[in-house]
Amino acid sequence: MDLKDRLRALREETGLTQKDFAKKMNIANTTYNNYETGTREPDKETLKRFAAFFGCTIDYLLGYSDIRNPYHTTANEKKRDTDSESLEEELFSIKQLKEFLREKRGKSEK
Repeated sequence: MDLKDRLRALREETGLTQKDFAKKMNIANTTYNNYETGTREPDKETLKRFAAFFGCTIDYLLGYSDIRNPYHTTANEKKRDTDSESLEEELFSIKQLKEFLREKRGKSEK
């Protein structure tokens, strides 16, 4: 997928028309239309604005990567991280309890 395809897909994903998106980006509708048809390519600053708007990297826009934003964690990833932390805390507590019970048994046997 190249720039024109990515721009169109991302714009459609947001539910905006070409005209609405061009207005949001403060560029002429015909200019944006040329980006989506591939007859013109945006400059570096415009690419940065598009990437910021869509929450993706410039590499993703240009089709160099299929990872939209490698620095963004999804809600599922955050939940998985939290679950892992909780599990680690529980395991640590179990180990502490185990050590406590061993010490208690050792003292009572003497």
